[in-house]
Amino acid sequence: MRITATILAVLVGSSPSVAEDWRRFENSNFIAFSNGESDDVIGVLTELELVRAAASQTPGFFLPDDNPRTLVMLPATMAEFSRLAPFETMAGFAQPLDHGSAIVLPAGGGGADARMIARHEFAHTMLFNEWFDYPHWYSEGFAELVSSINVDWRRQHFTVGEKPERYGRRIRPRIDWEELIDTDFDAHNLADPELVQAAYAQNWLLIHYLILNGEKDYSSELDRYFSRVATGESSEAAFATAFGNSASALWESVLERYARRPPSTRRDFDPTGLDLQFEVSKADDGVFRPLLTYLADKADARRPGLEGLPSLESVAGTWDQLKFERQCSDPLTFTYRPESNIVAIEGFYSAPGTAPVPALFDISRLGGDSFQLTNVTADTFPNVVTTSDYRISMRNENVFCLDEIPLGRICSGIFHRCDRER
Repeated sequence: MRITATILAVLVGSSPSVAEDWRRFENSNFIAFSNGESDDVIGVLTELELVRAAASQTPGFFLPDDNPRTLVMLPATMAEFSRLAPFETMAGFAQPLDHGSAIVLPAGGGGADARMIARHEFAHTMLFNEWFDYPHWYSEGFAELVSSINVDWRRQHFTVGEKPERYGRRIRPRIDWEELIDTDFDAHNLADPELVQAAYAQNWLLIHYLILNGEKDYSSELDRYFSRVATGESSEAAFATAFGNSASALWESVLERYARRPPSTRRDFDPTGLDLQFEVSKADDGVFRPLLTYLADKADARRPGLEGLPSLESVAGTWDQLKFERQCSDPLTFTYRPESNIVAIEGFYSAPGTAPVPALFDISRLGGDSFQLTNVTADTFPNVVTTSDYRISMRNENVFCLDEIPLGRICSGIFHRCDRER
């Protein structure tokens, strides 16, 4: 069996004994699934609840009142976690979902680093609520800043902004500032772990200054920057216009001095809304298995190519883009046409604000593990969204990835068989 089948056999499997190892933990703000030790799980969830409560009391941090409960997946071991992680080097990650978000962490991590990682990943879910694709520098810098929250709820105070020890005595820019704020930059793609940490430190410093400097409120400048980036302006140009300085010039004029002693703030903590009571039950509802399958498919999509490419015939069947709240929904039917050696996708697609119309898509092989997806009904139905700017990469006989061109390494959609065994 290939990679995904192995993952599912280990993590989901057809044996009831595997599912019975997983339990559900929940309070008013989180729903967690874990096969780890209860003490480890409660430790992670307690940290998430504390940072949630503190963040909701921090100016500049936004949590909507109707925020759905965050899903948390806590596999018992680092090995099990790594089979779900989208990058090999990750110690935790957050994942936006159709209705809400998920955080994935190893339950048995332990220690101060694990608590920091939990806080970091929760910060990402706060940004998911905005439904805006924040540039990497802001997303990771904000998450690093939130990870510095330390709550003493019994003494009813918390601190924000203390410099992490892993950054060393001084923060020095090892990544060019203009490269760092470019929308295409992603520290996860850096091969050198020290450079990754350096990028995170610079992100942290920049966000720390813009939010916690204590002298100037930069919220309007940030809003102006995000608005310009959203219209397609380059991040570098938008930053210089919004802040009146390039990121490099900001380092020379302010940040280099600020980095020597960035301030931390202490705030009163109101424990009124704190919920540290987690109910425990068996993980037997309809959320657990679809979420686990979805995460395994997402992890499989970033793995290297297959030993042998699946035949086009194997793609025939009924598939679906997995939604976490249901096992299979809005199915797409795939039909193999041997006379033309293509697979047709039949479904309903429409542009925003228009009624759905029938659409037919052809998949044809480009070579290697790449396929071209072409909308063949676009002429008949001009309001149908054309997806010819995408390619399909087969991962195994059960999973393919819809890759955006030219960023073919980034899987923008996972499709998997609805009728496969789980």
